[in-house]
Amino acid sequence: MPEGRNSNLRYERIPYENIEKIIQLFQRRFDEFLLLKGFPPETERHISFYTLIDVIVRVDKRKAYYYCFHNMEINECKEAALYAYWILKLRPFSITDKK
Repeated sequence: MPEGRNSNLRYERIPYENIEKIIQLFQRRFDEFLLLKGFPPETERHISFYTLIDVIVRVDKRKAYYYCFHNMEINECKEAALYAYWILKLRPFSITDKK
């Protein structure tokens, strides 16, 4: 395996540029989800960016753990499952509309 960001035994935090890209992806997916479920575009919603960054860092730490201790990268399904778990647990997305 090629030398990666977390190839040594010390966790190197995910670069903020990568965090921003993931946040933008989640913002788009949240908007798409609301439209798909029939919410009008003007529905008030809130994303706790502090919590969402926490979710992203937790998933990244788990990916680093697998790389460091098992010498393997996790697949897309496991990564999606980790995101799903932490999103359900920490709830960074909410609808704040009074309707």
